[in-house]
Amino acid sequence: MAVSLAALVAALISLHLGLAYAAVYLASLIGLYFSLVYLITRPHPRTSNRSKASTMFKLSTSPRFRAPVVAHIPGDNGKATKVSFGVIFKRLTQDEYKALLARLDESKREALKNGDPFPKFGDREMLDEVLVGFDADLQEEDGTPMEFTPQNVDRLLSVYPIQPAIVTSFFDNFGKAAEKK
Repeated sequence: MAVSLAALVAALISLHLGLAYAAVYLASLIGLYFSLVYLITRPHPRTSNRSKASTMFKLSTSPRFRAPVVAHIPGDNGKATKVSFGVIFKRLTQDEYKALLARLDESKREALKNGDPFPKFGDREMLDEVLVGFDADLQEEDGTPMEFTPQNVDRLLSVYPIQPAIVTSFFDNFGKAAEKK
């Protein structure tokens, strides 16, 4: 009787383990099935959501575009304060963009050739051509939005390192976007 009882216990244990393995295997198959169904029925990323503005190209683009600016302003005790605000740039055509880059490059080469530390057409002159507005999040000390005037542009660009941050924002949001095509 002891042998048959041990055999019965062994049979029950192996049946129980077999059921457990079968349950795990079945769960894996069900998960695989639903994964395949999802992959087969989901819309393709390149062809779906054509109505989204970010993937749709409209030829009548606005003459301006908004871009974020992030800068770290030096503060007390070596601590920098991170500031961010938005600006509005003029949208250039491909020919205008190439001409702008050529003017910047030529001016830098001419300055190096003449031993001048600053090119005649540099970052500031470039910003005078492409910076056309401020977002409402750029504010005066009293909390009112900063008006876009030549005096306020001068005030803003006199704070280091705002000017290089705006130039970086322009090339990050305009130049690199055009190069990613």
